[in-house]
Amino acid sequence: MLRFMNRANALTLTGAACALGAALLALSGRVSWGLVVFSIAGLCDLFDGVLARSLERTPSEELFGQRLDSLCDGFSFGACGALILHAGGLRHPAEIAILIAFSLAALWRLAYFDTLGMEPAPSEEGSQVPPTGPPRFLGLPTTYVALFLPLAGLGGLHSPDLLRWCFVGVGLFLAVAMVAPVRIPKPGRKAYPVFLLLALGLGSVHTLSALGKL
Repeated sequence: MLRFMNRANALTLTGAACALGAALLALSGRVSWGLVVFSIAGLCDLFDGVLARSLERTPSEELFGQRLDSLCDGFSFGACGALILHAGGLRHPAEIAILIAFSLAALWRLAYFDTLGMEPAPSEEGSQVPPTGPPRFLGLPTTYVALFLPLAGLGGLHSPDLLRWCFVGVGLFLAVAMVAPVRIPKPGRKAYPVFLLLALGLGSVHTLSALGKL
């Protein structure tokens, strides 16, 4: 089995380990630190694909990497994401239902993507010119959970009650958005620095909050 280990798969596993660590930190009452580590998990997921495309891999190694990435996404952003939301105060039966819907939507979204992949960019009706735009996701990609949870966490930096309501809102939004028939263009390479800066900025804010400096 270990013959499939390479730098890209190691980064994928690092992201899953960070997501689990983030959930455990949040469940122990250190939600801000959990969101910091969760942002790192998102960065690992952002760049493992870039690293994988730079490697020379056999077809079986490519298939293994794709399946590992999908399983880790379900674990990191579906399961661990739900645990972070739970740690943020979602305890009422109705809120537990939101957590279940959130996790199931993440799994459904990943299974759909693994089955059908992305849609090609649209072309003008009757045009013989092939589409030139980026391919599109149907539904919000599950990995965006790593961006939206730290963003929602900003609303509750000083108030556990406000954090709870922010997490209720983002949990509902993500549960619907991941399975909604909304087409989202795949971000190009120019978007990667933007995601990196967002993750670093959110991580910095939550770090300051965890240190009691906000």
